[in-house]
Amino acid sequence: MAAEHVYETILVEPALDGTLIWLTLNRPKRRNAISWQLTEDLNHFLDALTLNKKARVVILRGAGDGFCAGADLQALTSAIDEYTIEDQQRTSAVVLKIRNATQIFIAAVHGAAAGAGMCFALACDVRLASKTMRMNCAFLFLGLGGAELGASFFLPRMVGLSVANEMMLTGRFVGAERALAVGLVSEVHGTKDELFAAAEAMAREMLGAAPRALMMTKQAAVMNCESVTLEQAVRTEDRAQVVCIRDPECMAVGAKYAMRFM
Repeated sequence: MAAEHVYETILVEPALDGTLIWLTLNRPKRRNAISWQLTEDLNHFLDALTLNKKARVVILRGAGDGFCAGADLQALTSAIDEYTIEDQQRTSAVVLKIRNATQIFIAAVHGAAAGAGMCFALACDVRLASKTMRMNCAFLFLGLGGAELGASFFLPRMVGLSVANEMMLTGRFVGAERALAVGLVSEVHGTKDELFAAAEAMAREMLGAAPRALMMTKQAAVMNCESVTLEQAVRTEDRAQVVCIRDPECMAVGAKYAMRFM
Protein backbone atom coordinates (compact mmCIF):
# COMPACT_ATOMS: atom_id res chain seq x y z
CA MET A 1 0.00 0.00 0.00
CA ALA A 2 1.08 3.61 -0.67
CA ALA A 3 1.10 4.52 3.03
CA GLU A 4 3.88 1.96 3.67
CA HIS A 5 6.23 3.67 1.23
CA VAL A 6 8.56 6.38 2.54
CA TYR A 7 8.16 9.54 0.47
CA GLU A 8 10.48 12.55 0.42
CA THR A 9 8.06 15.22 -0.77
CA ILE A 10 4.51 14.11 0.06
CA LEU A 11 2.65 12.97 3.16
CA VAL A 12 0.15 10.12 2.87
CA GLU A 13 -2.18 9.90 5.87
CA PRO A 14 -5.06 7.41 5.85
CA ALA A 15 -8.11 8.29 7.96
CA LEU A 16 -11.59 6.96 8.68
CA ASP A 17 -10.41 3.35 8.67
CA GLY A 18 -8.51 3.89 5.45
CA THR A 19 -11.51 5.02 3.37
CA LEU A 20 -10.08 8.57 3.24
CA ILE A 21 -6.51 9.56 2.43
CA TRP A 22 -5.02 12.97 3.12
CA LEU A 23 -2.41 13.57 0.41
CA THR A 24 -0.20 16.55 1.27
CA LEU A 25 2.35 18.20 -1.01
CA ASN A 26 5.16 18.60 1.49
CA ARG A 27 7.83 21.05 0.33
CA PRO A 28 6.71 24.07 2.37
CA LYS A 29 10.07 25.86 2.21
CA ARG A 30 9.73 25.84 -1.60
CA ARG A 31 5.98 26.64 -1.47
CA ASN A 32 5.39 23.01 -2.52
CA ALA A 33 6.91 23.69 -5.94
CA ILE A 34 7.00 20.67 -8.22
CA SER A 35 10.44 19.10 -8.35
CA TRP A 36 11.50 15.93 -10.13
CA GLN A 37 11.25 14.10 -6.80
CA LEU A 38 7.74 15.39 -6.13
CA THR A 39 6.63 14.19 -9.55
CA GLU A 40 8.19 10.79 -8.86
CA ASP A 41 6.53 10.55 -5.44
CA LEU A 42 3.09 11.50 -6.80
CA ASN A 43 3.34 8.99 -9.63
CA HIS A 44 4.34 6.25 -7.20
CA PHE A 45 1.46 7.09 -4.86
CA LEU A 46 -1.08 7.20 -7.68
CA ASP A 47 0.14 3.89 -9.10
CA ALA A 48 -0.16 2.29 -5.65
CA LEU A 49 -3.61 3.80 -5.24
CA THR A 50 -4.92 1.66 -8.10
CA LEU A 51 -4.34 -1.38 -5.87
CA ASN A 52 -5.93 0.17 -2.80
CA LYS A 53 -9.49 -1.17 -2.67
CA LYS A 54 -10.29 0.44 0.68
CA ALA A 55 -9.59 4.11 -0.08
CA ARG A 56 -12.51 5.86 -1.74
CA VAL A 57 -11.75 9.57 -1.29
CA VAL A 58 -8.44 11.47 -1.43
CA ILE A 59 -8.06 15.05 -0.20
CA LEU A 60 -5.16 16.83 -1.92
CA ARG A 61 -3.67 19.80 -0.07
CA GLY A 62 -0.41 21.68 0.43
CA ALA A 63 1.75 22.05 3.52
CA GLY A 64 2.62 25.47 4.88
CA ASP A 65 1.36 28.72 3.40
CA GLY A 66 0.08 27.54 0.03
CA PHE A 67 -1.14 24.72 -2.17
CA CYS A 68 1.53 24.60 -4.87
CA ALA A 69 3.62 27.34 -6.49
CA GLY A 70 3.95 25.42 -9.77
CA ALA A 71 7.16 24.10 -11.24
CA ASP A 72 10.34 24.42 -9.21
CA LEU A 73 12.10 26.89 -11.50
CA GLN A 74 15.56 26.16 -10.11
CA ALA A 75 15.19 22.45 -10.85
CA LEU A 76 13.65 23.08 -14.26
CA THR A 77 16.21 25.61 -15.48
CA SER A 78 19.12 23.42 -14.37
CA ALA A 79 17.95 20.65 -16.71
CA ILE A 80 16.58 22.77 -19.55
CA ASP A 81 19.11 21.66 -22.18
CA GLU A 82 18.26 18.00 -21.67
CA TYR A 83 14.48 18.36 -21.30
CA THR A 84 12.54 15.79 -23.34
CA ILE A 85 8.96 14.82 -24.08
CA GLU A 86 9.40 11.99 -21.56
CA ASP A 87 10.24 14.53 -18.84
CA GLN A 88 7.11 16.50 -19.68
CA GLN A 89 4.97 13.38 -19.68
CA ARG A 90 6.13 12.34 -16.22
CA THR A 91 4.42 15.44 -14.86
CA SER A 92 1.36 15.27 -17.10
CA ALA A 93 0.94 11.65 -16.01
CA VAL A 94 0.01 12.94 -12.55
CA VAL A 95 -2.95 14.82 -14.03
CA LEU A 96 -4.06 11.80 -16.04
CA LYS A 97 -3.79 9.46 -13.05
CA ILE A 98 -5.81 11.75 -10.78
CA ARG A 99 -8.49 12.07 -13.44
CA ASN A 100 -8.60 8.34 -14.17
CA ALA A 101 -8.47 7.15 -10.53
CA THR A 102 -11.52 5.31 -9.25
CA GLN A 103 -11.23 7.32 -6.02
CA ILE A 104 -12.80 10.78 -5.70
CA PHE A 105 -10.22 13.58 -5.40
CA ILE A 106 -11.05 16.75 -3.46
CA ALA A 107 -8.57 19.62 -3.81
CA ALA A 108 -8.41 21.78 -0.67
CA VAL A 109 -6.64 24.86 -1.99
CA HIS A 110 -5.22 27.66 0.16
CA GLY A 111 -2.71 30.27 -0.90
CA ALA A 112 -1.14 30.06 -4.34
CA ALA A 113 -2.08 27.37 -6.84
CA ALA A 114 0.07 28.50 -9.73
CA GLY A 115 0.77 26.92 -13.09
CA ALA A 116 1.16 23.18 -12.72
CA GLY A 117 -0.15 23.44 -9.16
CA MET A 118 -3.38 24.88 -10.50
CA CYS A 119 -3.59 22.03 -13.00
CA PHE A 120 -3.25 19.42 -10.24
CA ALA A 121 -6.24 21.07 -8.57
CA LEU A 122 -8.19 21.21 -11.85
CA ALA A 123 -7.70 17.46 -12.31
CA CYS A 124 -9.51 16.81 -9.02
CA ASP A 125 -13.23 16.09 -8.98
CA VAL A 126 -14.11 18.91 -6.56
CA ARG A 127 -12.19 22.04 -5.57
CA LEU A 128 -12.68 23.89 -2.28
CA ALA A 129 -10.79 27.07 -1.41
CA SER A 130 -9.84 29.31 1.46
CA LYS A 131 -10.11 33.09 1.10
CA THR A 132 -6.35 33.26 0.49
CA MET A 133 -6.49 31.09 -2.64
CA ARG A 134 -5.04 32.51 -5.87
CA MET A 135 -4.89 30.52 -9.11
CA ASN A 136 -3.12 31.37 -12.35
CA CYS A 137 -1.68 30.00 -15.57
CA ALA A 138 1.91 31.22 -15.48
CA PHE A 139 3.13 29.16 -18.43
CA LEU A 140 3.05 31.86 -21.14
CA PHE A 141 5.40 34.16 -19.22
CA LEU A 142 7.86 31.37 -18.63
CA GLY A 143 8.32 31.24 -22.39
CA LEU A 144 6.02 28.24 -22.70
CA GLY A 145 2.68 27.61 -24.33
CA GLY A 146 -0.12 29.07 -22.19
CA ALA A 147 -1.79 25.66 -21.95
CA GLU A 148 -0.18 22.79 -20.07
CA LEU A 149 -1.08 19.73 -18.02
CA GLY A 150 -4.72 19.73 -19.13
CA ALA A 151 -5.37 23.48 -18.69
CA SER A 152 -6.75 23.85 -22.21
CA PHE A 153 -9.01 20.84 -21.55
CA PHE A 154 -10.30 21.72 -18.08
CA LEU A 155 -10.63 25.49 -18.11
CA PRO A 156 -13.03 25.95 -21.07
CA ARG A 157 -15.27 23.22 -19.65
CA MET A 158 -15.28 24.78 -16.18
CA VAL A 159 -15.42 28.52 -16.80
CA GLY A 160 -16.20 28.97 -20.50
CA LEU A 161 -13.88 29.94 -23.32
CA SER A 162 -13.62 33.67 -22.58
CA VAL A 163 -12.44 33.31 -18.96
CA ALA A 164 -10.29 30.31 -19.91
CA ASN A 165 -8.54 32.30 -22.63
CA GLU A 166 -8.14 35.28 -20.31
CA MET A 167 -6.36 33.06 -17.78
CA MET A 168 -4.18 31.25 -20.31
CA LEU A 169 -3.27 34.34 -22.37
CA THR A 170 -2.61 36.83 -19.56
CA GLY A 171 -1.42 34.76 -16.60
CA ARG A 172 -3.67 36.84 -14.32
CA PHE A 173 -4.37 35.49 -10.87
CA VAL A 174 -7.95 34.58 -10.04
CA GLY A 175 -8.81 35.05 -6.38
CA ALA A 176 -11.13 32.90 -4.30
CA GLU A 177 -14.30 34.96 -4.72
CA ARG A 178 -13.99 35.21 -8.48
CA ALA A 179 -13.07 31.54 -8.67
CA LEU A 180 -16.31 30.76 -6.87
CA ALA A 181 -18.30 33.07 -9.16
CA VAL A 182 -16.99 31.52 -12.39
CA GLY A 183 -17.12 27.91 -11.21
CA LEU A 184 -13.47 27.09 -10.61
CA VAL A 185 -14.27 26.13 -7.01
CA SER A 186 -17.40 24.94 -5.21
CA GLU A 187 -16.94 26.62 -1.83
CA VAL A 188 -14.81 29.31 -0.17
CA HIS A 189 -13.88 29.09 3.53
CA GLY A 190 -12.28 31.62 5.84
CA THR A 191 -9.15 29.90 7.13
CA LYS A 192 -6.98 26.98 6.18
CA ASP A 193 -8.27 24.95 9.12
CA GLU A 194 -11.88 25.70 8.18
CA LEU A 195 -11.09 24.68 4.61
CA PHE A 196 -9.63 21.34 5.67
CA ALA A 197 -12.58 20.70 7.99
CA ALA A 198 -14.99 21.41 5.14
CA ALA A 199 -13.07 19.06 2.84
CA GLU A 200 -13.30 16.28 5.40
CA ALA A 201 -17.01 16.95 5.91
CA MET A 202 -17.58 16.66 2.17
CA ALA A 203 -15.53 13.45 2.06
CA ARG A 204 -17.67 11.99 4.82
CA GLU A 205 -20.81 12.80 2.82
CA MET A 206 -19.38 11.02 -0.21
CA LEU A 207 -18.34 8.05 1.89
CA GLY A 208 -21.97 7.63 2.89
CA ALA A 209 -22.70 6.44 -0.65
CA ALA A 210 -22.21 2.87 -1.81
CA PRO A 211 -18.61 2.37 -3.01
CA ARG A 212 -19.58 1.17 -6.48
CA ALA A 213 -22.11 3.98 -6.92
CA LEU A 214 -19.50 6.58 -5.95
CA MET A 215 -16.97 5.17 -8.38
CA MET A 216 -19.43 4.83 -11.27
CA THR A 217 -20.74 8.36 -10.77
CA LYS A 218 -17.22 9.72 -11.20
CA GLN A 219 -16.64 7.53 -14.24
CA ALA A 220 -19.84 8.75 -15.87
CA ALA A 221 -19.04 12.41 -15.18
CA VAL A 222 -15.55 12.02 -16.64
CA MET A 223 -16.69 10.06 -19.67
CA ASN A 224 -19.55 12.35 -20.57
CA CYS A 225 -17.53 15.58 -20.55
CA GLU A 226 -14.72 14.24 -22.72
CA SER A 227 -15.47 14.58 -26.41
CA VAL A 228 -11.83 15.37 -27.02
CA THR A 229 -10.15 13.23 -24.40
CA LEU A 230 -7.96 14.69 -21.71
CA GLU A 231 -5.11 12.49 -22.91
CA GLN A 232 -5.36 13.93 -26.43
CA ALA A 233 -5.37 17.46 -25.00
CA VAL A 234 -2.40 16.74 -22.74
CA ARG A 235 -0.37 15.14 -25.53
CA THR A 236 -0.91 18.22 -27.70
CA GLU A 237 0.19 20.44 -24.82
CA ASP A 238 3.21 18.24 -24.07
CA ARG A 239 4.51 18.59 -27.63
CA ALA A 240 4.05 22.36 -27.54
CA GLN A 241 5.95 22.71 -24.26
CA VAL A 242 8.98 20.75 -25.46
CA VAL A 243 9.08 22.79 -28.69
CA CYS A 244 8.99 26.01 -26.61
CA ILE A 245 11.69 24.78 -24.22
CA ARG A 246 14.01 24.23 -27.19
CA ASP A 247 13.31 27.70 -28.63
CA PRO A 248 15.93 30.27 -27.47
CA GLU A 249 13.52 33.21 -27.82
CA CYS A 250 10.94 31.49 -25.64
CA MET A 251 13.54 30.67 -23.02
CA ALA A 252 14.86 34.24 -22.98
CA VAL A 253 11.39 35.46 -22.07
CA GLY A 254 11.09 32.70 -19.49
CA ALA A 255 14.44 33.44 -17.90
CA LYS A 256 13.56 37.12 -17.45
CA TYR A 257 10.28 36.22 -15.73
CA ALA A 258 11.76 33.42 -13.62
CA MET A 259 14.42 35.69 -12.13
CA ARG A 260 11.67 37.44 -10.16
CA PHE A 261 11.15 34.26 -8.13
CA MET A 262 14.66 32.82 -7.78
